[in-house]
Amino acid sequence: MEQAPKKRVGRPPKAASEKAETFSVRLLPEVRAKLEEAAEKAGRSLAAEISARLEASLTSPLTYVLLDRRMQELHELNERLSATLTVRSYLQAELANLDGVEGAEADAKRVNLRAEHEVLGWETHTVKEQITRVESEAKSLLDDLARKVSLTAEQVLKHLPDR
Repeated sequence: MEQAPKKRVGRPPKAASEKAETFSVRLLPEVRAKLEEAAEKAGRSLAAEISARLEASLTSPLTYVLLDRRMQELHELNERLSATLTVRSYLQAELANLDGVEGAEADAKRVNLRAEHEVLGWETHTVKEQITRVESEAKSLLDDLARKVSLTAEQVLKHLPDR
């Protein structure tokens, strides 16, 4: 009679993609003690606490840097839009001043002003599209940051003593 294969005891093995890498590190005793205390308060193992802290240190500053860059880009685009709209306004006023003026010189000036006005119209359109894109990217970064802050706040609140 054939024997049935023995059942494995314990937790099933993790898939290769779920396995964590092992990494040894030397810690000063006081640093380890602080990490162990923080891990206990957070309800995590020491390894999970260290991993969470490393992950946070690698992601949060990047969000701040990207958000800062988007805000600077937004400021520059708004200045560019304002300047473009000012020049378009000036060109419209110049065109209005030419109303009723006859002659080849006035006609040539009108053609040039209209051409410049049209180019600035395209510029205005392009800058507005860029502003929309940058605002969307900044909003995504703010949402991500808010999510991280919310998670952190939830973790802190979870470990506060009940009153």
